[in-house]
Amino acid sequence: MPSILGKADINLSSDAAAGFSSVPAGTTQAVLTVESNAIRWASSASSPTAALGTLQFPGDVLQFVGNDYGDFLRNFQIINDTAGANGRVQGVFMNGFDRA
Repeated sequence: MPSILGKADINLSSDAAAGFSSVPAGTTQAVLTVESNAIRWASSASSPTAALGTLQFPGDVLQFVGNDYGDFLRNFQIINDTAGANGRVQGVFMNGFDRA
């Protein structure tokens, strides 16, 4: 049975890439919604830029479930697709889903 471990939230206040301030211990999955303005995201050693990264639009839902995405989420970052847009991603951190 899945357990919700905490709120996942990134609010951009500048045009720099940003990630989660913390990811709760035991987190293996997350469901995230792009709340406002287009963003680009990446989860690797290199940060997204306004031109590089996966483009997502308001209302898009990102589901990282079925596997252990803990390290992926700790490295997850977003950036505004358009300068000054102040994008936002919200959702929940979870664990307990069966692996795909």
